[in-house]
Amino acid sequence: DWDGSHPPRTPDPFPDRRERPGARLALLVALAPYRITDADVAAWRRPEHTDHCLVHLVAYGAFAAVDRIETALTAPTARPAPRETS
Repeated sequence: DWDGSHPPRTPDPFPDRRERPGARLALLVALAPYRITDADVAAWRRPEHTDHCLVHLVAYGAFAAVDRIETALTAPTARPAPRETS
């Protein structure tokens, strides 16, 4: 479960950009957008991927991040059982 901390720099916890460039880019957007490089975007780019497709992929990562944060913020908190009085 994610605790809100930044992913470690090494070893790189994200999928390899050569094998899963789209998954890597979406996860980077969601969890560590400051770590996105030109190489990550270039690995995902192909003739069939337009700028429009890039915006969709990045938006998906952003929505995933917001969903996770919203779930964490709205999760019910455990409350201690009320004390019985005699």
